[in-house]
Amino acid sequence: MAEPTIHSSTGGQVNGSGQGDATNPLDVTGCAFSGTNRRALVAIGYNDDNAETVSSVTIDPGGADETALSQVANTPVSIQDDGHTEFWDVADPPSGTFTVRVIISAGLNSTGHVLGACVYALKDVDNTTAVVDTGTFSGSTANPTVTLSLAGSDDTIFCCHFIEDRATSTMDSPGTEDYNVNPAHDSFGSGHQSASSSTTAGWTTVVSDKTVASGVAYRGSAAVAVKSTNGLHHIPEGIGDPGGSAVPQTLHTIEKGISA
Repeated sequence: MAEPTIHSSTGGQVNGSGQGDATNPLDVTGCAFSGTNRRALVAIGYNDDNAETVSSVTIDPGGADETALSQVANTPVSIQDDGHTEFWDVADPPSGTFTVRVIISAGLNSTGHVLGACVYALKDVDNTTAVVDTGTFSGSTANPTVTLSLAGSDDTIFCCHFIEDRATSTMDSPGTEDYNVNPAHDSFGSGHQSASSSTTAGWTTVVSDKTVASGVAYRGSAAVAVKSTNGLHHIPEGIGDPGGSAVPQTLHTIEKGISA
């Protein structure tokens, strides 16, 4: 058994008053899903100053391969009112290149606020027990961390964070930062690391402020024998067969801390 393969990761953002709702959604384009034992994973972070929630995450919205994702992990709105993070996923997404659309319940309420997302196209995932652990962090402090104690040597940890009013953040070693948006007001980032290196993933921020983070760990397929490295933005966890075919969609709703 080996860790899941990240075939690709693609990020996008909208920022400004009124952005992110059904009229002005966040569309992340060019998301390529390929290979066997596929899984789509979307990291989301935004300023929830008015307690906005994520309404939906959809692959190929309005198209022939439209596929809905379900929430995996989230930081409760009641903990912090100026930052929110979530992960959404679905097993066996359609094979091909699509737009992934994120819609929140109401548009962002300030010019400086941001909604960001990082879409991961995973393959070689053990979709029977894919999600092995989830975790969250919330506080008025710098340097958020999430520990996924159930993760093992065959697992990959994904961690995203959001901090209000601070424009710089970096993922801590041994993590690999996959996407980071630093507008003038807020900061959102997402990255991954091997659980065999550490089961704690974290971020370094400039100073303390309202900070949240979410993490999730995925297990690799037993059919995967080796890992290899590849280039920038196609994350160095290996590339398998770039082929693959569409299969019937199976949606997974995963409660926090419970494997599918």
